[in-house]
Amino acid sequence: MRRLNANLQMLAETHVGFKCPGCLCVHWVPVHGDGVTWQWNGEADTITLSPSLLINKHDPANRCHLFVQGGKLAFLSDSHHALAGKTVDMVPVADEEF
Repeated sequence: MRRLNANLQMLAETHVGFKCPGCLCVHWVPVHGDGVTWQWNGEADTITLSPSLLINKHDPANRCHLFVQGGKLAFLSDSHHALAGKTVDMVPVADEEF
């Protein structure tokens, strides 16, 4: 793993990871390799991923749905946690959380 900044980590040069302040866990997103769906702007401080991330899509009670745009997390209203419908800054994550 390679730390990109206080908020992001790179795993095997294929996935970026960040702490979700809604789920209180790290979300890993594949950005390089065969069959990758997500596009990354290559920036760490103003990271943008597209399309949106839908975590636990088959489990509405634990769903997290968000856009990562310009270093901000924009949670959609179908997210299960208190940040649904809100846009927040990315949060720092400790090495032991990755």
